[in-house]
Amino acid sequence: MIQKNITQTTEGVEIHLSGNIEKSKLEAMASNCNSGGTCSCECNSDLKDHVKHVNVSGEDGNVTLSLIGETLDASKVEAAMSECDMEKYL
Repeated sequence: MIQKNITQTTEGVEIHLSGNIEKSKLEAMASNCNSGGTCSCECNSDLKDHVKHVNVSGEDGNVTLSLIGETLDASKVEAAMSECDMEKYL
């Protein structure tokens, strides 16, 4: 099971993920969601338009996904993530 903690930052939104998660799989998923990529999860298309870049940091079991975009809102990201079954892709 993956635990999520979503926080607002000055650059966008950070999503801290812990539990059964591999950093390399999240990096592969994130690279598809960056500008010009084809996101494979059921992302909210309105939200995706606000993401300028995705950074991944940390290590297996404790990974931070940083969504960069001035107009991103943590509550909207949290709502979108509740619709997306990330564990299916990770």
